[in-house]
Amino acid sequence: MPLEIDLQLHIVLYSLLAGLIVGGLFDLYRIIRGKFGPKVVLIIQDILFWVLCSIVIFVFLLYTNYGFFMPYVYLFITISLGLYLKVFSPFILKLEMFLIAWFKITLRVSFKHIFYPVRLVFGKFKNKI
Repeated sequence: MPLEIDLQLHIVLYSLLAGLIVGGLFDLYRIIRGKFGPKVVLIIQDILFWVLCSIVIFVFLLYTNYGFFMPYVYLFITISLGLYLKVFSPFILKLEMFLIAWFKITLRVSFKHIFYPVRLVFGKFKNKI
């Protein structure tokens, strides 16, 4: 049974979006994982990441494509993932690193401001004892 053109277009667009999602997850994974550690642990982490990605993409495409998994779906996922890694990844990686650094600084400053009165009170008691 042939599919209508608009349904095929939706399948292609969702496949492209799925590839972009995998690229974003891969950039986030690269930041979290780092480059150092025992090789066995890195290999296990890589395998677990790709298993998680395949489950996420399967559920996403099952929800959006109504279970139509044709070969061109995988082709467009691969194309959009390659495009993401070549074009968008350097910018997104820098943005993610900036956001993580900003979040760390904001968290550190917030904790310093929140716990400053506590340190003042307990600091005074500590000196009297």
